[in-house]
Amino acid sequence: MSDSDQTCRSPEHELLLCCARVNLLDPDLVTYLVNSQLNWETLYREADHHRIIPSVFHHLSSNGRGTCPTSIWKQLRAESARILGNNMQQFSALHQFIPKFDQAGIEFLMVKGPVLSSQYYGGLGIRPFSDIDILVRREDVEQAINLTEELGFYALYPLAPDWQRKYIQRYSELLFLRKKAYAAIDLHWSLLPKGYSFTPQPTLLWNDTRRVTIQGLSIPVPSPENMFMFLCLHAAKHNWNLLQWLVDISELVQTESYLHWDAILASAEASGAKRIVCITMSLCVELLGVEVPDNVRLLILTDSATKDACDKLRRKLLRTSIRPSHRVPLPWESEYFHAMEKRRDRIRFVYDTLFRPSVAEWYAFPLPSSLAPLYFAIRPVRLCYRKLKRILKKK
Repeated sequence: MSDSDQTCRSPEHELLLCCARVNLLDPDLVTYLVNSQLNWETLYREADHHRIIPSVFHHLSSNGRGTCPTSIWKQLRAESARILGNNMQQFSALHQFIPKFDQAGIEFLMVKGPVLSSQYYGGLGIRPFSDIDILVRREDVEQAINLTEELGFYALYPLAPDWQRKYIQRYSELLFLRKKAYAAIDLHWSLLPKGYSFTPQPTLLWNDTRRVTIQGLSIPVPSPENMFMFLCLHAAKHNWNLLQWLVDISELVQTESYLHWDAILASAEASGAKRIVCITMSLCVELLGVEVPDNVRLLILTDSATKDACDKLRRKLLRTSIRPSHRVPLPWESEYFHAMEKRRDRIRFVYDTLFRPSVAEWYAFPLPSSLAPLYFAIRPVRLCYRKLKRILKKK
């Protein structure tokens, strides 16, 4: 990173980056920063936005307890306790879920959430997760939905059988919630929407798995290489908006010291995801100090498109005055769009964003399933109406 980039960081963001990782990379810098003129409210707000409050609280407990204002300290402690309670409650649902699926003979893989927290953060209390992501085989989706509902969960968007079949054909995940002893299961049958060259192929995922033990439960998960690729693609899909996603990848890379980088880079090259991997790893190296092999470092340093994208993303991640809005950007405004190497992927992304009907259209304008093609016209009209409404509201 250039000196100008480093000096442009606020003290609050310097401290945020120092405390984001599981292990402090520079304790002396943390000591210096906590004794400087910090805006502690800004620090808390940014830590909350980037979903790293437990990490910040953990490190400040050892390095900044005496300088952190009491009001901020209480907020950090209360939110960290809330996150731990939520994580434990979410995880407890697996004590019913896993035996139910095993008994029915449904294979599944767990990604993100408790897997990352336990394997790379040292426990379930440091990394917040709002749901548990479960991947099942495409042919088992309907049975998996039925079993999840038998466990007391309900779909966020309940669908009639004919619409549910259409949904399964067109989409890749369905969120289930449970009110009593709140928990959320995000059921996937693909880790990304279909139609993209870099969408992980089911055969590769299911042929390369391992099992990990979390609080006595044996849980099947993707290989470290496949988990790494998915985390890079997930961060890109959301325009690299949160530090938490970069920390996930950094901790995986640091922990899994024998990652097969040649296989990762070859797969990324073949699927058109090399730039996504380069951008992600460049941000992890520059912002979080993760160590990577020389060939990976050389790759991210020599790609001009990666450098330009990272300059923009770094400024976005480390700004306090403007937070990303809930407005969905036009596809060509998206960093994800510009990171796509293949023209057909960009075309697909424009189509998916502007024309592919969503459940929102299905609910806003109920039609019989025989008239489902009409939603391809309703979708762009609805988006235009929402855009016009926002413009008029500003005036």
